[in-house]
Amino acid sequence: MNKRNSDNWFSKVSNIRHLSQDIPRSDKLTDVTNETHQGQVNLSLSELKKHSLRLLILLGGIWFLWGLMMWTFYSFQNTTSNRESVSGWIGLVLCSIISFVAIYYINLKLIQYKTIIIGSQLKIIFNNQKVIGRFFKLDYAILDKTGTLTEPAAQVKNIVVPNSVERAKIFSILELLEQESKHPVARGIMMYLNNQIFERKVVQLKQRQKVDSGVWGRFEDADYALLSRAGVRQLGIEPKIKADGMMMCYLIENQKKVIASIVLQDKVRSSATSLIKQIKNQRIVTVMATGDNDSNANQIGQLLGIDVIAADLTSQSKGELVKAYQQNGRVLFVGDGMNDYQALKNADFSIGIMHNKYSLGLITDVQIQADHLTLVQTSLKLLQQAIIKKWLSMTYWGFYWVTIVYCIQELNLNSMYLISVYILLGLVVAILQILNFKIWKTNI
Repeated sequence: MNKRNSDNWFSKVSNIRHLSQDIPRSDKLTDVTNETHQGQVNLSLSELKKHSLRLLILLGGIWFLWGLMMWTFYSFQNTTSNRESVSGWIGLVLCSIISFVAIYYINLKLIQYKTIIIGSQLKIIFNNQKVIGRFFKLDYAILDKTGTLTEPAAQVKNIVVPNSVERAKIFSILELLEQESKHPVARGIMMYLNNQIFERKVVQLKQRQKVDSGVWGRFEDADYALLSRAGVRQLGIEPKIKADGMMMCYLIENQKKVIASIVLQDKVRSSATSLIKQIKNQRIVTVMATGDNDSNANQIGQLLGIDVIAADLTSQSKGELVKAYQQNGRVLFVGDGMNDYQALKNADFSIGIMHNKYSLGLITDVQIQADHLTLVQTSLKLLQQAIIKKWLSMTYWGFYWVTIVYCIQELNLNSMYLISVYILLGLVVAILQILNFKIWKTNI
């Protein structure tokens, strides 16, 4: 194949005609780790703990100044000429508002740092600290299927090769194409090939590249691509071999013909059902987005109780799917690979599960640094707890303020009694705050 035709072939496989072309080429995909969130925290755990201690000291300082402000107000109001003064109350309200804003910010930072520290201990990295302690309603949860809801390695049931094609050569090509990949399909194929006895052919791989619906390689004799059904149909080829309820991918030669059909079975993760239930309990519509064929996707989606199933998608069309749902609400996307890049980037809130060194980096709000779906549930629960703890903290301070003002205005306490009440209530609030920051439920 000449260079012009091969370039057209790569372009044809990599893009969808009716969708936007703004997704990065696969030669740039490993560079997405450089993308960051504005709310990213680039601090070590020890630095976070030091910052938390400084914030606690600052919180104590504000409490002291607030007490001084209350004492000044008490002294001012209890003089004969100022007992009914409006200016005193205005001063109290303004100073209290300033104090509450400072206290709110410090408490939010403390909760964010604590959440980040707990998460890191569980291999959950919060790349975007702005999502911690922030209340936002999610309307849709879109989840990738292969490798996210299903096990990280699919099981190859059969590789169908035409009689006219040498089986050993096909196996050698598949091995070279998939040996560096950690995708569930690649893992399944490599496990299958490792258990096969065949004479490895000398085939030289000149170039290998991840494309929109699979992987492409340039060899000495021809170009080959291992694609999903959606990718094959982009080439104007309708696969003849199909298996109901099974995952299918196809090895294509020179964008013209199918020379091997791989039949795979993917197993649902044991924790997938509980994750879907947790999301649906919050009245969030669940959507499964996959590049797999509709037969297998429907089977798995129905097993998990998914509300909407979108099959035969490419990485670009996953991103477009997120945008379509965003027209009606806020979208969460959970994915595990570079084929989820655009969807994770477009989503209002994103969680990435890391399988290998080709990390999705900092484009996700939350990064799971282990191949455990249960940690997705834990991360969502941590975020829910952070919101509750933030408002509990502010409720304590609000109760404290109201009680002190009531003591000043209604009880006519002398200075010693007022100081005692101020200190005792302060100790109660401090204990409640410590318990609020210390007690976190991280188990599922």
